[in-house]
Amino acid sequence: MFNKFREQTSQFLITGIISLIIIGFMFTGYQSFQGAPDTVAEVAGEKISYREYRSALDRQIQFFSSQFGGKPLTNKQIEQFQLKQRTIDGLVSQKLLTRLGKELNTPVSKEKIIKTIKDIPAFKNGEQFDVNRYKQLLGANRLTPSEFEKSIKDGILTDSTQGILTKIYLSDDLINKVLSVKKETKEVDIVKINKNSLKREISISKSEIKKWLENEENYDKAKKKFTQEKPFRYDKKEQVKASHILLTTNDKNQSEMLKKIEDIKKRATTKNFAKLANKHTMDPSNSKTKGGSLGWFAKGRMVPEFEKVAFNLKPGQISSPVKTSYGYHLIYVQDKKKAKEAKLKNHINEIAKELIQDSSEDRLNELMKRTTARVSTVLKSRNKKKLEGLGKSSKSVKIYSTQSINLYEKNPQLSSLTNDELFSLFNEEKGSIQNYSTAIQETIVLVGNTKINEKVSFDSVKKELEGKFLRTNSEDILNKLKDVFPPKVMIERL
Repeated sequence: MFNKFREQTSQFLITGIISLIIIGFMFTGYQSFQGAPDTVAEVAGEKISYREYRSALDRQIQFFSSQFGGKPLTNKQIEQFQLKQRTIDGLVSQKLLTRLGKELNTPVSKEKIIKTIKDIPAFKNGEQFDVNRYKQLLGANRLTPSEFEKSIKDGILTDSTQGILTKIYLSDDLINKVLSVKKETKEVDIVKINKNSLKREISISKSEIKKWLENEENYDKAKKKFTQEKPFRYDKKEQVKASHILLTTNDKNQSEMLKKIEDIKKRATTKNFAKLANKHTMDPSNSKTKGGSLGWFAKGRMVPEFEKVAFNLKPGQISSPVKTSYGYHLIYVQDKKKAKEAKLKNHINEIAKELIQDSSEDRLNELMKRTTARVSTVLKSRNKKKLEGLGKSSKSVKIYSTQSINLYEKNPQLSSLTNDELFSLFNEEKGSIQNYSTAIQETIVLVGNTKINEKVSFDSVKKELEGKFLRTNSEDILNKLKDVFPPKVMIERL
């Protein structure tokens, strides 16, 4: 999942800074940067202001939040996804592109700057550019027209430099060859058997566990495993079951939303809270049918301001309005579970069973043979219901039906195959079953029909090849520029 995020967010980090300025005006609020340090990083003589950094970071947070159904990111998640460092890296790349544009003497006309400013939605009144609004916004953000025009000029310069890097001649012959390979596809059914998960299906009797634990050395192994895993696996953290009503805010509607949430608070009871949540909440993940329910959660899942109130309320209480970076919340705590420390005696048999399973290599191999044979038989029968039943009956078996593969790009479910194995698989006859084994898993593939993918076109292949060249070429150039102009980052200010 994280790799997918990285690929998608890289598109945001390499675009011009104009979009960051616009987002800064539209969403972060006029006063959000006042009193902040002026510069957070510098590279090649180009400074990165706190304004740019904060706006780009907010953009990253919004993107990652959308991938989790719009749920607010916690500080732990922001740290886990390294959003602050990724934001700085992206802005450094932008500044290096600006510097490269200056070295290439890329022209930026006054007319282009004026047109770009007039096209920014934040400066418009309806469809028309509003000079007074323009001055008001610049003043509120403590910017002079010359400072703002310079930032716009740098943004245009960055975009123009990117345009230069994308210029590449791809012959029609090369594009057609790639098109031919991408068009020819093979349908396959894929079954994966995870060996670690399969271990947990090895049958171990109670008498075997008892006898194993009678050995003092074995007992100490189980005790040590319990001690190591106790804090995160066996101990139960304090949990809260809660619902909430969220009214999202921006720089313009703070007082309006506060008044509205206070009015809802006056009417809210434990009996009508779900109904009010369905009617009023702006939480995009709540879908107006869940009654604001957040289910059970432990500390570390929610933003600190929300969490502090939720864990201090008693079951049956509804909070006063709570302000977070997402807006105003009303929190209704329905139930609580106290923290509970685990005891070795309650888990010793379970741990002993796992340790016996982990050391039962012969029994694992035998179970793998039986499972592989059963999967192969079901695949040959082409019985979809039986195949689905296999997946449901065993956590170690994952089914990927009717997958499409070609020789240009690997199917994610066949990423463990070598190029030679993939080529050989592609040329197998329909009905053939192939097995591929690694230390982690067994992959079983049923070969199906050969098909032509009509959705792939000359233009789509050309665009894809150009994009790959841009990413590779830009990365090489930026890495070389970073060697020449090492970035200076004021980490303590972030």
